[in-house]
Amino acid sequence: MAAAAPSCTWIERLPRHPLCDVPWVGRSVVLSDGRVNFCCYSDAVVGNVNEQPLEQIWRGEPMRRIRETLTQQRFPVECQSNSCPIFRGDRYSYLHERMDGSARGEDAEHDRRELDASTLAITPAHAALGDRVKVELRLACRGAPRTVDLFAGVTAPDGRVRFLPEWTETPLPFALGVEVGGAGGPATLALFDAPVGGAIVPGAYEICVGYFLPAANPNVAANCLWSTRSRLTIEPRAA
Repeated sequence: MAAAAPSCTWIERLPRHPLCDVPWVGRSVVLSDGRVNFCCYSDAVVGNVNEQPLEQIWRGEPMRRIRETLTQQRFPVECQSNSCPIFRGDRYSYLHERMDGSARGEDAEHDRRELDASTLAITPAHAALGDRVKVELRLACRGAPRTVDLFAGVTAPDGRVRFLPEWTETPLPFALGVEVGGAGGPATLALFDAPVGGAIVPGAYEICVGYFLPAANPNVAANCLWSTRSRLTIEPRAA
């Protein structure tokens, strides 16, 4: 019997999936004049690469609004196109398969066992405001190298989850196409390495890291190949 797929904090707390995952994991289209369509099924323009970097566009206000609307189970005006198989109500689509986690391939269970060699370290585990904290991920694989998308969520004392590296509210990836394992052996990736700022509220934090199948929905547990969690306690600044 196959083991249950690993899960992540943000997946467990989701009451339901967004209507579509393209604004999270889809591929944008850059037109010849620099305008950017966030989805191949929509001609809505969310920015222009001649005016700002594509990464800023992908994380900008129009995209945040589109994601929030889909999370609320509503179609934003940018998605209301009859070209979209979800908006027009198609029962079968590769988008449904990806979002439901059924497009994960036969090797997913084997990959999970291999990737279990990775570890997460937080130094120190107890810190005061102003102290430097380092969060490092050891990328290790027991077999052949795997390419994954990496997500890192931080749960604050109030229960809200933010995602590194930019503390976004939606699960945007920390890094795409990360190679785990290989001839060079385990590598170490710094997820956070800085003093704890004064804007941080003291209390208990949970850091959850997950490897996901490339270009898969990060809100579906079946797409998660490996995950781990560690706790960090932040105390008030010493007098």
